[in-house]
Amino acid sequence: MRKVSARVKGFVLRTIARVVLLEQLTKEWKSELQYLVRITSYCETEKLNALMQAGLNNVALLTASKESFEAWYGPAVFEDRGALWTGDVVAVSENINHAHILIRESDQHHTVFLTNRCNRGQLTKRKKSYAKPRAASVAAGKHYHWA
Repeated sequence: MRKVSARVKGFVLRTIARVVLLEQLTKEWKSELQYLVRITSYCETEKLNALMQAGLNNVALLTASKESFEAWYGPAVFEDRGALWTGDVVAVSENINHAHILIRESDQHHTVFLTNRCNRGQLTKRKKSYAKPRAASVAAGKHYHWA
């Protein structure tokens, strides 16, 4: 995971989004995904604004222009070093001053760690009278089938 310096505004929660160009948006758009749309001109800014006013709510501005970032009324990311590439999947949040590149499309290898074991957070969410015996069982190394 790479950390890139960026200014972020308008994202209430940590958001995972794909970086796309405006002309790619119609081809790649899916309602359940979030997009950072790279804007390079005033004309593109106006087009993105029109899309958002028409009801498209899963897009945000990605710009290298400080003026565009400051003037934008919706969610936006200002990154002027060119470190966010088209195709990147990034995590952004308003309370941090950087973006995390989770997946870079041009990378040859991506590793995802998955496990079928419950973590401690899942154990403590249950009622204490129920969680303690299960936690003790897991800690003792007994195999336990989770319902």
